[in-house]
Amino acid sequence: MAAPVMPEVAKEDSKEGAVAFVKYYVQLLNAASSSGNTQSLRALHLRSCGACDSVADLIDRTYDLGGRIEGDGWTIRSVRFFRDPSHVDEALINTVVSVGAQRVYQSSSPEPKVFEGNPRREVLWGLRHKSGHWRIISLQVLPT
Repeated sequence: MAAPVMPEVAKEDSKEGAVAFVKYYVQLLNAASSSGNTQSLRALHLRSCGACDSVADLIDRTYDLGGRIEGDGWTIRSVRFFRDPSHVDEALINTVVSVGAQRVYQSSSPEPKVFEGNPRREVLWGLRHKSGHWRIISLQVLPT
């Protein structure tokens, strides 16, 4: 899977820009899971996003050991946008995503670890717009 290209609207400091940015990030996450290349993914979050680092680290570890990840990835089903007037450079995006089943192959085992999908996961994205770009400052997958 080729890495997606960020649409210009995803750079805008607007509701449409923030929503397009999150949709782009999910496409990039799916591409990184399939390819093992997390460089572009890591460039889109700030150090404050520990969950973002954890996801990228898992992908890196799997591929560094000669493994691979197979599955359908995430699909965004709905999006809600929130902005606090006292933090005009930040936004909160609430998404409902469908998470496809995944098979994670470690190099030491021909049998994959299987992670069942979930048709409805709620994910909160904290964003900050700075220097003409959105960046993720927090990511939280809510319990089902």
